[in-house]
Amino acid sequence: MNTLNIKNIIILLSILTGITATIIGFVKLDINDFTLNNSNEIIIFFSLIISIFLISVLFRINNFFLSIILLVIFSFWLDVITPVLSVIFFLFSSYYLGKFINSTLFQKSTADLTKLLIGIATYGLLTSIFVHFPINYTFLYIIVLSLPIIYFRNEINFNLVSSFLINLKNKKSNHFYLDILIITIGFIYFFISLMPEIGHDALATHLFIPAYIEENKYWHFNVKYYVWAVGPKLGDWIITIPYLLGGETAARLFNTSSIFLICWLLTSVVKYIHNNELIQRGVVILFLSSPFTYGLGSTIFNEPIWSLFIVAFFYYFLKILYDNEYSLQNFSIAGILLGASLSIKAITLILLPIIIFISLFRLRRIISKEYLFIFTSLFLFVVIFSIKPYAISYIATGNPVFPFFNGFFKSELFDTAANFNNPVWGSGINWNLFYLITFNSYKFTEALIGGIGFHLLLLTLPAIIIFTLEKDLKVLFYIFIAISSIYITFEFTAYLRYTFPAQVLLILVSALILSRPKLDLFLKNLIKLAFAITIFLNLFFFDSGYGFKTINFDVIKYKNDHEREDFLITFSPQRVAVKEINKINDNKSPVAVFGGSSMAGIKSDVLYPSWYNPSFFSNILDVQSEIDMFDTLKAWDVEYILYDKKWQFHEHGKYIISITDKLESFGDHDLLKINELKYPNIQSESRDTDEIIKDNKFINMNNWNHVVENLYDGEGIISSNINPVSQMVRIEPNKIYKYSLVAKCFKDDVVSEGRLQISWLDKDGDYLATEIEIFSCLNDEEKYSMLLRSPYNAKYALVFATGHTDKSIIFKSVSLK
Repeated sequence: MNTLNIKNIIILLSILTGITATIIGFVKLDINDFTLNNSNEIIIFFSLIISIFLISVLFRINNFFLSIILLVIFSFWLDVITPVLSVIFFLFSSYYLGKFINSTLFQKSTADLTKLLIGIATYGLLTSIFVHFPINYTFLYIIVLSLPIIYFRNEINFNLVSSFLINLKNKKSNHFYLDILIITIGFIYFFISLMPEIGHDALATHLFIPAYIEENKYWHFNVKYYVWAVGPKLGDWIITIPYLLGGETAARLFNTSSIFLICWLLTSVVKYIHNNELIQRGVVILFLSSPFTYGLGSTIFNEPIWSLFIVAFFYYFLKILYDNEYSLQNFSIAGILLGASLSIKAITLILLPIIIFISLFRLRRIISKEYLFIFTSLFLFVVIFSIKPYAISYIATGNPVFPFFNGFFKSELFDTAANFNNPVWGSGINWNLFYLITFNSYKFTEALIGGIGFHLLLLTLPAIIIFTLEKDLKVLFYIFIAISSIYITFEFTAYLRYTFPAQVLLILVSALILSRPKLDLFLKNLIKLAFAITIFLNLFFFDSGYGFKTINFDVIKYKNDHEREDFLITFSPQRVAVKEINKINDNKSPVAVFGGSSMAGIKSDVLYPSWYNPSFFSNILDVQSEIDMFDTLKAWDVEYILYDKKWQFHEHGKYIISITDKLESFGDHDLLKINELKYPNIQSESRDTDEIIKDNKFINMNNWNHVVENLYDGEGIISSNINPVSQMVRIEPNKIYKYSLVAKCFKDDVVSEGRLQISWLDKDGDYLATEIEIFSCLNDEEKYSMLLRSPYNAKYALVFATGHTDKSIIFKSVSLK
């Protein structure tokens, strides 16, 4: 038996193994697991296929030209033309900004998609700077986005645009039916992106941040309220731009646009590896039909934009490695793409060992003085686009990847024994991982059966065998990147969303076997059959991915109609509650939410008794009575509460209900307001909050332990850790106190740190414990506070006004109530 036959047998066995594993998986399923997609999606899907087919045939119009016409018609009909144009404007401007940067730095032009990605990343970087200041108005972004377009205004030739559309209209396609399928699935993504957002992560963070910026014109990076307030957020800064231009719908459309851009990227990679139109269509269909992709496209996540940048980086990295294109331009672009990836998700850090390993193996021969500047350019652009979020996180918390790996960095703002691994998903991998991911998707992500798609068994498995036997190094590079990144990620936490770039690469590899000239004809046909089965199963289980997905044109079109509110009351009642809270919370006081965290759009800060806000959570869990609950909530300046009747801490819930009035109900959520008159006994005790500190504004200093160096010509005192100021006061044991101070930097150009510090003493004056919270001073006066409970045997408190370093800080007042 010759070698060729042996190879064919091995390939055949790999295909049959995948098919057999798939059959076994379905045999083991319960009949209840075979649920069809939402009925309206099926109707829309087949209606689009039939309509596009008939119009294309009757009018002899190119499918993609027809899709542009349909996009315009649907945009006007559904009243979403503003968000659609907002996203187009942003992408258009990003392209020309990227073109400007590329032409300024390099002589050689680059691919259009690369220019677009450079522009998007740069706008994200600029926004990350803007959000520090209260300047984030819509008109500012319109001006900034207009500048590149104005600069290249002479190149924008509408005659060329019309000529392109005419050529596209008359262009013949060799894959007519595949194009119809691609366009149809694409419109499903378009329609689902027009629905109101109900995804948890989107409403808790990815839409919460842009909405907060729209209302307050800046982002506060305050880890006191949200532990995720710092860290890599380039994806959120990018999404903020379309949000400010066209609202929530524009942000969701941009998320979907990221998925379409990944399709463009995949076709570019296919052209580079094996230029074949069938494979180009195949990889797009396989990617878009994946329930995993559809799940990420139905709600706002960072994974699509992250995958777009990191896969683009690996594309350039491959060209550098295997085409020996050691140019300054290629290394610089790779640095921008990798830096942007690091600035979107911290988990990109675990890919660095893989990148470094490959670089040392493949590029060791060019590590010399001749290429030093080129290597430096890559490192420089990585730093420019990625260092800022990690530096801010370190400055604010002492942990550059806060709250991750806090067991190592020991930031006092989070559990110092925790590395923030999610125990829900477990860790590690098994030999049958592809099978488990396919038929037990719910164990690896928020999905149902087949939530990842069915390509891993039917296509990816034989693809790995085929390319290994063919020794196709370029494809094996992507296989190695995908498998090793899944392995490393799963060693930390077996969560599929964190491996989305790897899944994109595996889909690419799976599609590449559609046309292999060296394969036997029988094997080619068998692979095409496996591909067709995969697409069918993906579409059959299309709704199996993350989240609830339904398309309702009444909800999309009539934004102020009761249909939309009924939809939100059913699927996300907190969103309706947010609108009501915004109407009545005139002071923008923090709102305590005892339930889910889907509060995007609220105009104030939110207090969650969860890992989002460990201090508030700890204070709530310390509550032992109605009086305690009243004191705790008032100490956090809470006036309104959103309470989920299913909140797990029932005893604490009783305290909350007893001190509040119900204003309105939204599904299982009650909007409550603290009633200070309803319980006069509570009010009298709680309002017994006369200032405990004597001379709390440092008028004569007779009650303070101080030295001459603390005295200051202006109001207040000067203090550092060398000469702290303190006062001992009598307190009550086991009682909640609010300790606050007003401070500013001593010199405008010297940033320093201060600390809230209080030491508890017993009746004999013996030391019991110390509580400290560190803050960074500002040039303007700022109030800092902490809520704390005195020990059960405490009688005295030693209250400090002190800097945390040897750099002085001005303290204007200190309060303990």
